This record gives sequence, C-alpha cells and structure tokens, in this order.
Amino acid sequence: MIERSAPLNNIREMKHLLNVAILCLLLLFAGAEVGNCAETQKVTLDVATDRVGYQPGGRAKLSVSASHTEEDTIVGRLIVEVYSDVDTRFPIIGEPVSIKPGKTLRRTLAWTMPDDELWGCHVTARFEQDGKTVASGRQVFVVSDNLVKAAANLAYISPGYFKTRLKDPVAYAYDRFYKHAVPIVHISCWAPSNWGTVFPQTDSWICGQMRYRVSLDDVDLMVRHAKQRGMFTVTYGRITLEGLAGYRWAKENPEKVWYRKPDGKVTPLSADELRQWEAAESNPKTSAVDLRKLKRWSMVPKLNDNTVLDDGIDQYLKAIERFEFDGIRWDWHPGFYHHPHLNWLLQIGSGGAVNTKYYDHSGRLDVVDAPDEENVRIIRRWKRRMLAARPELALGYNLQVMNSVYPDNEEINPPPTRAYSEMIRDAMIIDEKHFVNLAPGRTAGMHREWPKTLKFWSKGNDRVRRYGGYHYTGGHPNLGADAFIQHAYSLSYACGARATSVVAPNVKHKPWYRELVTFAQRYAMYLFHPSLHPLMAPDDGNFPSRYSIKASRPIEWKEFGHTITDRGHFTLVAQLWNRPVKEQMNVNKCDEPPPVEKSTVHFTQPIDLPHEKARAYALSYEWPGWVRPIEIDSTAKDVTIEVPPFRYWAVVLLQYPTQ
Repeated sequence: MIERSAPLNNIREMKHLLNVAILCLLLLFAGAEVGNCAETQKVTLDVATDRVGYQPGGRAKLSVSASHTEEDTIVGRLIVEVYSDVDTRFPIIGEPVSIKPGKTLRRTLAWTMPDDELWGCHVTARFEQDGKTVASGRQVFVVSDNLVKAAANLAYISPGYFKTRLKDPVAYAYDRFYKHAVPIVHISCWAPSNWGTVFPQTDSWICGQMRYRVSLDDVDLMVRHAKQRGMFTVTYGRITLEGLAGYRWAKENPEKVWYRKPDGKVTPLSADELRQWEAAESNPKTSAVDLRKLKRWSMVPKLNDNTVLDDGIDQYLKAIERFEFDGIRWDWHPGFYHHPHLNWLLQIGSGGAVNTKYYDHSGRLDVVDAPDEENVRIIRRWKRRMLAARPELALGYNLQVMNSVYPDNEEINPPPTRAYSEMIRDAMIIDEKHFVNLAPGRTAGMHREWPKTLKFWSKGNDRVRRYGGYHYTGGHPNLGADAFIQHAYSLSYACGARATSVVAPNVKHKPWYRELVTFAQRYAMYLFHPSLHPLMAPDDGNFPSRYSIKASRPIEWKEFGHTITDRGHFTLVAQLWNRPVKEQMNVNKCDEPPPVEKSTVHFTQPIDLPHEKARAYALSYEWPGWVRPIEIDSTAKDVTIEVPPFRYWAVVLLQYPTQ
C-alpha cells in the first residue's frame, strides 16, 4: 500500500521531532547519530536494508533490532515504514512489542517495491511508548535501473587500501560505504600496466601505476563485497603504459608507441632501476615502503593504430568479464589524439588539457588533417567493440568540460568538440580536479576561490547535462575544517555535480558527515534528475522571473533553481547556499558562517496546474527528520515559502500533481 502523507510523513511524528530537535542537536555534537536520536537512552534501535541499490520491482530485506538497559521488560509499539519522493509512504508494520531485559528484539521483514524508479528512499523504524517516539533508526537506499544516473556519491577503493592494520579492511570499508548509502564504488589502480599488459598473467603482481602488490583475490574481494551490498562497480582504465610490464611491452613493440621526441626512443629505466623492479617482482614479500620507491615509468601507446587499440580493448574486456565489473571509467581516455586547439590551451596554462605532439617510431610527427574526426573514429571504435561484447557496460571518462581556473573565459571554454559530445552522451563524466590547492601561487586546474568553484561546477554540470551525460566532480575532501567540508559538499550537490571520493574508509567522519552525504542521496531526484530545466532568476527586467529569494544574510541561489517532472509531479526547486565567510578557499582554515535566520522563496505558479493541490516543503540535512512541510496560500498568482533557519544549505520544493 502506498500512502501520500498528510501533509508529510505523519503530523504527530513531525510535531514530536520538533519537540526533540534541541536534544538531537546536542546529541549530534556529542557524537550520536541523528538517525538514532531519542528522548531517552534506555532503548537502542537499528534498522538496515540488505542492499544499497535495488532494481525497480525488487524485493528488499529489512532488519530491525532493538534492545534496552532497563531492569524490567518494556512494552511499546514498533513502526517500520519506507519513504520515497518527498512524502510518499509505504507502511511495513505497526505492531505492539515487548523487549525483555538483556535481550535483543529482532524482526526480519520483506518489502516488494513497485515496478518504478523511486530514486532515493529510506526505511525508518520507530519504537513508540504512549504515542511518543522513544527511539528511531534510518537507512537510505536507492531504487533505480541506472545507478550512474541516480547516485549522488561515488567512493574510491584500491588494493593499496588493503595495507592497513585492520583485521578485515575491505569489509570495514564497504560497511562504511553502505552506512553512508554510497551506490557506486570505483575500483582504482589494480592492473600490471594500464595498456599493453592489462590483464594479469600471474596470481599476484605489482600495480604499474601505484607500485603496490595486487592479487586476483584482492580484486575479486573488492567486487564481491560491492555486489553483496547492491553496489555498482566501476573499474579504472587509462591509456598509458605503466610500470615494468608496460616498459617491457614498449621495448618489444617500438612501432606501437607514441614518442614525445622524434628519436623513437622509449624513456629508459636505468640498469639499477630495472634491477629493483625485477627484484620486487620476483619477491612477493617486498614491503609496501620499498615498492613505492620503485621508479615510476609511463608512456603512451599509439591509439590511432587499430591493432594497438583493439589489443587494449580485448584485455580490458577480459578483465571486465573475469572480475564482473559493471562499468569502466577512462582516465586519459581514448580519442585524445593531438588537436592543435587543445594543445594551445595547454600552452597558455588552461589548467587541464592533456594534449601534446606525438611522434611515431620513425620520427614522423603523427598528425592528421581533421583531428576531431580522428578522435571520434577512435572513440566510436572502442565504444562499439566494448558495448557489442558487454551491452550493459556503463562507460565513463575523466573529462574537463569547463575550465576550473577560468570558467568565465569563453576563449578557452569553447563548445565541446564532436569527440566530447561522443563521449558525454549516456556516460559518467568525472570532472576530476583534486579540489583545492594549498600551495603558494596558482597550480593549474586547482580551485582557489568559492565564486569560481561555483561557476566551474554549475556551468560544467549544465554542459554535461545538455549533452546527455551524468556529471561527477571531485575528489571531495574527507579531512579539513568542518565548515569547509560542509560548504564544499553542499555546493557541489547544489550545482548538480555528484560527489566523488566520499567516505574515505581510513577517516573517522563526524556524525553530520553521514547526515549530509545520505541526505543528498535520499533526495538525489531533486538535485540530479535528467529532466531538470533551469528556472530563471531576476536579471535586468527584460524577461519575467519565475522565482526570487530574500534572505537575512548573503546567500547564493540564482544558479540553482530548476524544475523536474517525474513520479506524477511537476516540482519547482529552489536551493539556498550560505556564503562562506571568506571567498578564498582553504581546506584547513574555514570559519563557520552565521546562520541564515530568515529567508523567503517566492514562486510564480504554473497556470495550467491545480493550484489548490500545491504542496510546499523545505529540506535540509541540518534538521532532525530533514523535511519540513510549509503551509502556503496557493490562491494567489505567487506562492511565498518561509524557510526555517539553516547554516549551510537548504532546498525548497513547490510540487503539483500532473495526473
């Protein structure tokens, strides 16, 4: 049974949540999780799903456990519900229960979801006494047949993470990904070489790029843990020869390598460097410290040679089949053939182009009359071959679609070439900038100021979305000032840029971090939906505005307004992002901003939709329960929505049924 909450979830629950809000915030800063906040600590309640990601029409296994510290049996009512959209409720159970002292009450429940893409959902369990919630728990999950589209976050893991002191580091990492409802895991840097010798030829080997030891069991373990939790796995791919395996391949196949100079010579490893590699290769007990001392070596294979391209495709396909990866994301992707304009951007310090001139083994400059056409040919060849072998394989790329240093400079932000558009469509696009530069001076491509970062993300997202791709950005910081991390993540989400490198498993995050990350996943539909269409804010008066916002302190909002049509509703979305105290970005030095005590959103109502059925909501990860229904007067042309106080980020929805 599906219920549309009136006006949201449960009026009694919302009133009660407001009553305990102060206590929840105190517990939050004391180290408790808001999802388990309660009036009394005598009952502990936990709820879990068996997976993070489900297919529409799937069946979820829900597990509830409750215990207490009282001396006598306690009696109450256990309520379990699933929520989707902003206020659609699926009741699971509501039954009287008793919990004996020293015992744990356990319930295993099943929920068959509708054959529909629900996007972000959460299951809530509550233990009530005398109509009051004594304890509660919450777990976020996703229902979609395209997790690349519906995800808000992506986590990274690599075999290098295994070298920790934890008893079972991989299980620990994936349990943390699960608790933070991360649906996609990117498995990085595992191959002996990223081209030439991609598929392992032995049971264990040295990763050519990162120089740590990897085994078949290592990669199997990372994929198996992901699939057990319903997570989507993306393998790393890169068009470079790496490490000793790549070096040997280049020496054996000089005609299949691109050279930076017209001498046809492979960048050499010295005799001593080569001996160190060979000794480490033959000794599985070589320490991780000594492995990292090995000389890093890299060159580029000749991608416009079909035999070279096809050999790499064959090896990646073999690895994808062997390890059962769900997708592949290219770092230094196929099709980056020399292009004069992109090379020029590199020369003028554009901060991100990776083109240069290449020579073949005979010393000939390897150029063509129409480089964009050649790039498209290369990309189409590898896409056609990979998808013919694996039709469900998801494709992704590192692709800087907007210059991070000069996002307003139209000269170096041209419309995407045909090669760009060929890559972007239906693909995961990771606009990878390692977030913030702390060194003196400007390092190419790094973010230095909040206003430029806002434009980089919002304009980049607009470009990727218009070309039919799914925009990811990052990596996002896991360490640093609390205020910086909250500003950064919330700005990324507000711009429509999904977060990468979230939930680093070797970092102990504070409780608000889980609230922020899972909130974005729960309401991802309102942030990243493909039907998103921009709402125009007031400008120069030459065209009518559809919405406006007033606030008690400076906020950003004009870039974030949009509409979404899905799940039987037309939704107007406004977002309010509190400006940092300083424009300059520093991950370790960022002051907490003053709260936005008062803010008002004004929407012009659509003419042909039922105004009397309009509903308004304010959402923020900072509030217990996340959602506040807002009373509105929908009889006028414009609707006014008063937003509760917030410190970092709030989302406002005005929703109409379309059927």
